[in-house]
Formats: sequence, structure tokens, C-alpha cells
Amino acid sequence: MDLLNFQLLCSLKRRKKLEAYMDEMIRVNALCDLEIIRCLCVKIMERIVSIYMTRVIIVKYKMINFKGFIL
Repeated sequence: MDLLNFQLLCSLKRRKKLEAYMDEMIRVNALCDLEIIRCLCVKIMERIVSIYMTRVIIVKYKMINFKGFIL
């Protein structure tokens, strides 16, 4: 194998390694993005549930107060 072919082979191997590394980084970044989106969705759902529960508690409190007035 002459020097030119050897350099070409090394170059191809480096390119393959670099492509594999880039593919892995893209996959990891995509997973990180999905995790961030999932966390945001969880936070939004927690907030919605919190607001809903606060309203339920307020309504129940008003009903108790209202019943107290009637009795």
C-alpha cells in the first residue's frame, strides 16, 4: 500500500468516526430537547392542576360559607 492510499484510508476512517460522533451528538441533543420539552409540559400541567385545585377549594369554601348562612 503506498502512502497516498494509506492517507486516503486514514482520512476515510476519520471522516466515518467524525460522522458517527456527529450523529451521536445530534441524537443526544435531540434527547435533551425532548427532556426539556417533557419537563416544560410537566410544569405546565402542574400549574394547571394547581390553578384548578385552588378554584375547587375556593368554590367549596364559598359553598360551606353559603350553607353556614342558610343554617
